[in-house]
Amino acid sequence: MALRLLPEGRIAEIVPGGTFLSALRSVGVHVPSACAGNGRCGQCRIRFPENAPPAMAEETELLSQAAIDAGWRLACRQIVTEATTLALPENVHAAQGKTVTGDITTCCPWAKRRTVPLPPPAGDRSLVERLEQALGARLHTPAAVLARLPGCPEDEPQVTASTVGRHLVQLECGSVREGPFGLALDLGTSTVAAYLLELEGGTEIGSRAAQNQQAAFGADILSRIAYAQQGSDSSRQELRAAAQTTVNELIEALLGEADLKAEHVVQAVVVGNPTMLHLLVGANVASLGQAPFAPLWQRWLTLKAVDLGLTLNPAARVALLPSISGYVGADVVAGLLACGVHETERPTLYLDLGTNGEIVLACSTHMVACSAAAGPAFEAVGISCGMPALEGAVDHVEIDHEVHCSTIGGDEPRGLCGTGLTDAVAELLRNGILDPSGRMTPPGGELTAHVEGEGNERRFMLTRGRHPVYVSQADVRKLQLAKAALRSAVEVLLEEAGITAQELHNVHLAGAFGAQMKPESLVRIGLLPEALADRVQAAGNAAGQGAKAVLADVRQARAARRLARRVAYLELASHSGFARRYVQAMHFPKQQEVQV
Repeated sequence: MALRLLPEGRIAEIVPGGTFLSALRSVGVHVPSACAGNGRCGQCRIRFPENAPPAMAEETELLSQAAIDAGWRLACRQIVTEATTLALPENVHAAQGKTVTGDITTCCPWAKRRTVPLPPPAGDRSLVERLEQALGARLHTPAAVLARLPGCPEDEPQVTASTVGRHLVQLECGSVREGPFGLALDLGTSTVAAYLLELEGGTEIGSRAAQNQQAAFGADILSRIAYAQQGSDSSRQELRAAAQTTVNELIEALLGEADLKAEHVVQAVVVGNPTMLHLLVGANVASLGQAPFAPLWQRWLTLKAVDLGLTLNPAARVALLPSISGYVGADVVAGLLACGVHETERPTLYLDLGTNGEIVLACSTHMVACSAAAGPAFEAVGISCGMPALEGAVDHVEIDHEVHCSTIGGDEPRGLCGTGLTDAVAELLRNGILDPSGRMTPPGGELTAHVEGEGNERRFMLTRGRHPVYVSQADVRKLQLAKAALRSAVEVLLEEAGITAQELHNVHLAGAFGAQMKPESLVRIGLLPEALADRVQAAGNAAGQGAKAVLADVRQARAARRLARRVAYLELASHSGFARRYVQAMHFPKQQEVQV
């Protein structure tokens, strides 16, 4: 559903059914809300330029009649029901993140569907030869297509051919108007996202995401590499089957919603880190688990869907985008492409805050990437009350004299997701409950009752009730380790480029976590320098957007190949200054020195 944001005129895609406050946060626009969306503070003001909905009771109490008549409402009280236009207060504009709509801006697909008159039989000329004559091109026709060539009636004047480049993928009798269709797939360590596109117009007709079922074999890349090396090839095949099942369940759901059959999908583009792509192919990942962490392949790879066990057209062409190194993969290449980092001349930083944090610094014509083993804390894995970013997860926290928590979907709190953890630690620091070393101390005053336990068992209660949610001292330590790895990596890249944080023009924060996170919380915990607080752009699932762009436009595919070759890789483990910077980054900033 389209949401137009004024005065910039940006279009953002949002999901109906929730509040405008949640919808705006989901696209990286952080409207102030001291009461965490409970309708008490009156700060989350938005204006409907036309067709303003009726004012709710809380709005009539907190807003003047003149403001209500002018179309002002509270984002936490109004529910998204239809496409609309919103005007945002001036203090919100600087915090808005970059969003990408569901449709593709340029479209020149590899996949074509053509209906042509089939020349009549002549002698022993084959069906493929007659089709090539009609299309005016020689075709590569794989066995999967030959096995399914239709026996068209002799009086059928036309056939419809689906091709990807010079590869014939499907042949149907008669005229078929719909399609061709393609699948863009972001195969993440924790989450898999799939997008179904109608390729002639580059239109997204469906999207789905699910937890990667490989999580049962380990939360991070190293644990899965270790599992894959246990015993015979059966362990590796288990991991491959888990990835295939995850993807195929998403495909089934997307096709069902669109009322399409598997054979209608003739092309796919897959991005992910090298380990995920190796496991999907069924390749040996041993070399990725030991120095120098070399992948079996790094270039663009094209396979058939049947070879990957994907429930698409068996002959569908599946492109795996190129990687940069053994730990910086095709997902980063796709993300850089989506954010246009390769086209900017100003110093730009790209961060993907996943389980394995990837960072790229673009400076003039030079781009350098590195990978920091942040661990899964930013996805709340291994956290006391951690849970995925699903309904009921505490996603934002604000602490003044009271603790205010918002949850995804507005449900009763059930746990803490990554953004909620980061917000909570940032607020504990701001209120002096955590000192720069990360030690939790009783605050005194109204918040005293929220601190329980002693020493390493101490915890701060965010919510009570059927599912109490809290942040423990151990949780704080895990976040410290994660943010130290990423901050020290950023510092090393800046040092190597000979520039300061103040010289950076933009910071693209990729991943689902980045799209939801408040930049000021990242500054408070010390993940980003304070100078970058107003330069953060939430890129959302940039990897998925890049995969969609490549699927829809062959020119973007060529750009992705060039981009991967341009990026140099810096191995942090062998960098002389990384260990020193890592130790320094373990401490949190002194909050009296943070002005955000």
